[in-house]
Amino acid sequence: MTEAEWLTGEDPRPLLEAHHRALTPRKARLFAVACCHLVSPLFSSPVVAEGLEVAERYAEGVATNEERAAAFRRVVEATRLSVPERDAGGLAGAAVRLALATPDMPVPRQTKAPYAYLGVLKANPASRPTVLAIFRCVVGNPFRPVPFDPRWLTPTALTLAHGMYESRDFTPMPVLADALEEAGCEDAGVLTHCRGDGPHARGCWVVDLILGKG
Repeated sequence: MTEAEWLTGEDPRPLLEAHHRALTPRKARLFAVACCHLVSPLFSSPVVAEGLEVAERYAEGVATNEERAAAFRRVVEATRLSVPERDAGGLAGAAVRLALATPDMPVPRQTKAPYAYLGVLKANPASRPTVLAIFRCVVGNPFRPVPFDPRWLTPTALTLAHGMYESRDFTPMPVLADALEEAGCEDAGVLTHCRGDGPHARGCWVVDLILGKG
C-alpha cells in the first residue's frame, strides 16, 4: 500500500490488513470500542454501554480479565438472544462482542477486537467514512512517523491532552495545535490532525504522543 492509498482509500479492510502492526493491543481495542459507539443507539439495554466501558478500561489496563469476561457474558445475553443475528441490531451486537472478545494475543493480527468494525459497517453502512477517520486517528500516518520532542510537553499541552482523554471530548484539539505550535512543533502531520474535522477517539495518535501512551 502506498501513502496515497492510505490517505485516500475508502475501504477500511485493506488499510487494516496493510497496517495492523501499527495497532498495539490497546489501540486495537480502543478502535473497536470507538466503532461500536457508532451503533450503540441501536440498543436500549444499558448493558451494551456498560460493556463498552469495560472494554475501554480493559484496554487501558484498569479492568481485569475477569471483569472483561463477565461483561462479555452480559453482552452476549443482552444481544445475541434478543435480536436476529442478521439484522442491524444483531450485527451491531456481534461487533460489541468482538470489542469484548478474548484477551489480546501477542501479535496484533491475532487480536479479534479491531474486526468489530466489520459488524459496525454491516449494521450501519453509512458509518464507513467515520470508521475510516477513526482508524486514521488512532494509527496516524504509518508512512510518516513523528519523532517525539520533549519541548512539546508544556503544562498547557499536557492539561489539554489529559482533559480530552478523560472527558472523551476532543473539541479542544485545535487549541492543542496552537499550544504545540507555541512550544515549537512544526510537524505538519501533527498540526493538521489537530486542526482537522476529526472525528477523534481515545487512542488518537497525537494525544497518545503527548501522554506517552502506546
